[in-house]
Amino acid sequence: MKKNAFSALEYILSFLLLVLNLINYESRINSILFLMAGTALFSSLFFVCFKKSESFLAACMMMLCHTWQISWINIFGAPITSLQLPWFYLIGLLLALFTLAKLKSLYSKPVNAFFLALVVFVLIISTFPFFTSPSKSEALKDYIMILFYIVLVFVAFLFSNSVSLEAREHILSAYSWCVFISCFFIIFQTVAYQFFGISLFYQSEGYYFGKATFTSGLLMGDLSSASIMLGSAVFIAVVRIEKKQRILLNSLQLVVTVIGLALTSRRTGALTLVLVLSLYAITHYKSAFKKIAALILFSIVTMIMGYYLLFSRSIDSISTLFYENNRMSNYINVLQTILTHPFGVGYDDTYARTFMADNVAPHNTFLRWMLMGGPIFSIALMAIPLYTLVCAFKKKLTCEFWIILYALLASNFIPDLLTAKFFVIPCMCALLVFKTPEKSSRSKLLNGRR
Repeated sequence: MKKNAFSALEYILSFLLLVLNLINYESRINSILFLMAGTALFSSLFFVCFKKSESFLAACMMMLCHTWQISWINIFGAPITSLQLPWFYLIGLLLALFTLAKLKSLYSKPVNAFFLALVVFVLIISTFPFFTSPSKSEALKDYIMILFYIVLVFVAFLFSNSVSLEAREHILSAYSWCVFISCFFIIFQTVAYQFFGISLFYQSEGYYFGKATFTSGLLMGDLSSASIMLGSAVFIAVVRIEKKQRILLNSLQLVVTVIGLALTSRRTGALTLVLVLSLYAITHYKSAFKKIAALILFSIVTMIMGYYLLFSRSIDSISTLFYENNRMSNYINVLQTILTHPFGVGYDDTYARTFMADNVAPHNTFLRWMLMGGPIFSIALMAIPLYTLVCAFKKKLTCEFWIILYALLASNFIPDLLTAKFFVIPCMCALLVFKTPEKSSRSKLLNGRR
């Protein structure tokens, strides 16, 4: 079968897997039937991704993309609050088992001693906040989330430079598709409610400064964090348009993405995207003409996104748009808490929020990590994504570099970037992908290719 046929089948199966979960969200399917149908679709999709990429590692990365939208639903169809077992986490287990199977071949592989020591150190100290947490069941949620990220980045580090540039394109395409179809459904559910009064999937309506606020979130749990993934796919579309790759298709994706992002009504992803796109235009392009052209294009994108953001939040003033929601006072509370709890207060978020004046988690990823595990823990954990950012820059992986940078900047305004789950994908790509096309012949060593 040709790869074009595999691509069509890949997107169809991905669509069906999402639709299965959307139907289950509206009308709960029997858990056994849901598991059987999900397993059949998941297995078929994994097979297609493997045949298309010819790499077990790349296939797993593609599957992380395809299962991201449903990562807030476990394999039995219930929310992960009842059981932390979505398909997304099971892919992580597959990668861990694959690493164990290939362990002997990794002994002689040269590695960066600093990063190896850093990951081992973080793995060790990440256990302390769990054991000091008042509620182990509550702490387990954050501990699994952090452990998942650390372990998968470590797997990517061990198999560094073992995924070809061609396979990387398949991963980025899966990433783009995941965001596009998510934004499509977000637009669909917004239209269904606003024009026909039909409420579908995750939606909420409230008030912000006395104005009605309407949120469309598909299946996303932590919407503030999750919406950052929607914005991150803009950089893939921009880079591909720049390379004249399917300009009309990528332009459509760009427009649908920014509209979908705006309709989530979350400000962080949208406002950070405007900032980083401006930075991209100024630093990425060399000639003054290209800088100006890019700024004009991004201004148009910003106006489209801004229109729908104001529509969803009913904001009529700039001061309201940039209102900080007492973020600064909670930042100060974190620093005061650390003076009396230098090793943090544990992963139990319910308990940690009692140290905040308004019982709300600090909207800053680094400070929340500090609140949970102390300064040493937060600095060591943050050093891991910063290392992947440097790797992406050195390898000239434009998409990964800007996605990671965008996510890290946005993390300063949300409780925890890792709750969005997607962040592990660009970080892994930055480590796994070849430095240069000439090294592609080395892919057979550790990538599981048949």
